[in-house]
Amino acid sequence: MSYMEVPEASPARVPRGTCKLFGAIKAIGTIRKSAVLVHGPRGCVYHINYILGMRGDRPSEVYTTALDEHDVIFGSEDRLREAIDNQGTRDFLDLYLPEETERYIFRIMAVKEIISNREKYGIKLYEKELYRPVMISEVTIGVVREVPVLTLARYMDFSYKAFRDLNLHLRKYRLPKGTYSINVPYEKRDLFLKRVKGSAYVTLQ
Repeated sequence: MSYMEVPEASPARVPRGTCKLFGAIKAIGTIRKSAVLVHGPRGCVYHINYILGMRGDRPSEVYTTALDEHDVIFGSEDRLREAIDNQGTRDFLDLYLPEETERYIFRIMAVKEIISNREKYGIKLYEKELYRPVMISEVTIGVVREVPVLTLARYMDFSYKAFRDLNLHLRKYRLPKGTYSINVPYEKRDLFLKRVKGSAYVTLQ
């Protein structure tokens, strides 16, 4: 029998923080009558549930799509592309996939059905509990030269985060030359248009 000496653990070797999923589940759990749906392996949800339970702040309802760990580790996108290339179809219902993967669409359909007809399934939400809809106007702009997204946010007196929440399609901090659609709240539209017109690098299309 042989053995090896294991060096003493240190903060550099042992992570002290938790993952983003842990924080997200914990945050959503503070919302009354909320339910968490995690698109991932059941084991991941089990351990997060276990840790939160030990701390006494586990959310009431946590569900998972039970993603196959093998797909997560080895890349589900590549495996799906491989299946499409070798099976001669892009129709999800005609693809031969791992059993758990084949269930995804049906699980998503089930979630959509429940959300769309929540009262039918015993979920009651009152008007005061709903988020107010954000009325937005779509503005098409042209970028003459690279522009920071933060500049566009400031054109409507928004923080970067508030701007990105309305424009999730803008995935980088800087926009290269090109044409873009920007979602602008109605109450900020006139201000945004005025500042765009006064810009040397952004134009209205």
